[in-house]
Amino acid sequence: MLALSAGGAVFLLSAGLSSAWLSLALCLLVTALAAMLSLRLGRSLHRDTLMFFLTPQDRLFAIDISSMLPYPQKVSNFFTSAMDIQKAVQKTAASGRLPPNAGEIIKVISISDRMSYYAVRCIMTYGRRTARQTLIIVEGYENESELLFQLRRRERWNDELLKKRGIPMGILISFLCMCAFIFLCTQSHEAVSRLPKEMYFPCLGLAYISAVCLAIFSIKRKRGE
Repeated sequence: MLALSAGGAVFLLSAGLSSAWLSLALCLLVTALAAMLSLRLGRSLHRDTLMFFLTPQDRLFAIDISSMLPYPQKVSNFFTSAMDIQKAVQKTAASGRLPPNAGEIIKVISISDRMSYYAVRCIMTYGRRTARQTLIIVEGYENESELLFQLRRRERWNDELLKKRGIPMGILISFLCMCAFIFLCTQSHEAVSRLPKEMYFPCLGLAYISAVCLAIFSIKRKRGE
């Protein structure tokens, strides 16, 4: 991304196209590309670390191997951490033993089929603790059809869950609040000055908070929560 940004800037300057709009377009394109590649990489890594275990007693367990290792505290540790995760995945797969901190899937509430993954909302038990959790199953698993079959066996069919969901209230309220605060920001900006300029920064902060809430509610809805 740094190379693309630097190369694009050099090209614009050498071609005499030092326009603010072209620089903004370059920044947006590089940011969009970085987000897309990061998302694909994250899903691929998540597919490699999320493991499922089916016992002879027909009990289905799941665990994210990356959660078994400590989170890297330094940027330089991210590279060694990725290698450690791969070693842990290979070791767990070779042993065939159920990790002690794996959670048992006792009931599947819903399975949402997305473009390249499945969002499985389920109830899991970790020892004596029971919790609702959403598992993201990225397409490309080994024996993926068998895994989906086992998950659907544990799905609780409910007419209320099969109904088409409307727009959640949290998304609607967050979107309306964000639009309202953005409007107040533009009206209180010095270039417009239709409202007191003291309102600009408070409204800008509230607009940011509304945007964060909108993103959280949207992600929860996409995950089936």
